[in-house]
Amino acid sequence: MAVLTIDIGNTRGKFAVISQEGVLVSFGYLENLDGGLGEIKQLCENSQVWEDPIKSIIYSSVKKVLFDWILWKLDALNPIEIKDLMFHLPFQVDIEQPETLGSDRLAGVMGCMYFLENRRTNGLSNVSGQIEQLHDRDFSYNTNTSGLDDEPEEKSPKKAENDSNKFGVPDFMMIDAGTCVTYDYVKGGVLRIDNRNSMESGSIGSEPRLDTSKAPVYFGGAISPGLRLRYKAMSDYTDALPLLDVGLADSGRFEIGDIGKHTVEAMHSGVIVGFVDEISGRIDRFKEKFVDSQVFLTGGDADFLGKRLKSGIFVEPMLLHYGLFYADQFKR
Repeated sequence: MAVLTIDIGNTRGKFAVISQEGVLVSFGYLENLDGGLGEIKQLCENSQVWEDPIKSIIYSSVKKVLFDWILWKLDALNPIEIKDLMFHLPFQVDIEQPETLGSDRLAGVMGCMYFLENRRTNGLSNVSGQIEQLHDRDFSYNTNTSGLDDEPEEKSPKKAENDSNKFGVPDFMMIDAGTCVTYDYVKGGVLRIDNRNSMESGSIGSEPRLDTSKAPVYFGGAISPGLRLRYKAMSDYTDALPLLDVGLADSGRFEIGDIGKHTVEAMHSGVIVGFVDEISGRIDRFKEKFVDSQVFLTGGDADFLGKRLKSGIFVEPMLLHYGLFYADQFKR
C-alpha cells in the first residue's frame, strides 16, 4: 500500500505519495491549507482504485496550531504525526526535553536512515529522475547520489554483526536549509530492521518496542537564520538597506565573491558567502571529529547551496518525505 506524507514548514506545505516499494508516485504543494487538505482527501479517495492505494497518512509540521486542523480535516483517514512514533523509531534521543524536538527533525533523521538502508539493500535510486518524470514544472532538484559514501570497511566499529537483519549506521549530520537552517547530529550504531513492523500494523502504543541499546543516537543540533531570513533582517532593521531576492544572486548576472563593489553585491556577499562558510565550517568540524561520517542536505535551499558546497554530501530535497515514509513502517 502507498503512504501519503505531509510536511508543513514555516513558508509552505508539501505532500507526497510513496508506494510500498519506495517509488515516488505523486507530489504537490499546499499553498492554501484548507483547500490543499481537501485536495489530499480527494486524492486518497481516488487512490482506492489504484494498484497501490493510499492506506496510511503520516505528517510533520512546525506549526503547532495546524495539528488539530489536520486531524479534523483528514480524520477518517487516521493521520499520524511522526512525534507520536518517537518511542518506536530505531534511534535514541539524547537531549534535554526530548519532547520539544521538532517533528521535521525526526523526519529528517529518519530520511537519512532510509537512504543509508536503501544504499545497503538496493542501491540508490535517482529521486530527481522520478520527480522530473512526474511533472515538467518548476521543481528542479540537485540530487547528488554520488555524495553517499560507500559502506564502512569491516574494521569500522559501526559495522553490524554478521546478521542480515542488522546493518551499521555511520555517524551522520543532517542540514535542513529552509526559513531557518537546522543542523542535526547522530552518533552511529546498529539498526535492526527485523523489528520493523508491517505497514498493515494496528494502533499506536506508548511503550518502546525496539532494543535500542546499540541503536544510533541523536545527540543534539543547532538552529540558525536561513538565507531569506538574513536578507529580511538586514532590510527590516536598517534604514538604508533594501530587501534583496536570493534569486538575483543565483541568476548569474554578477559573481558573488568576498568583496562587493556596490551595496547590493556587498549584501549578497555577506549573506551567501557567510552562509556557505557557516555550513562548510560545520561540515569540516564534524568530518574532522567523526571519521567515515556522512552529511545530508535538504530543504528549500538545498539545490542552491548544494552547488556551492564541497562534494561528498548527499543532497535530497525530498528527504523529510522519505523519512516520514520510513517512520510509518515502525508503527505498532
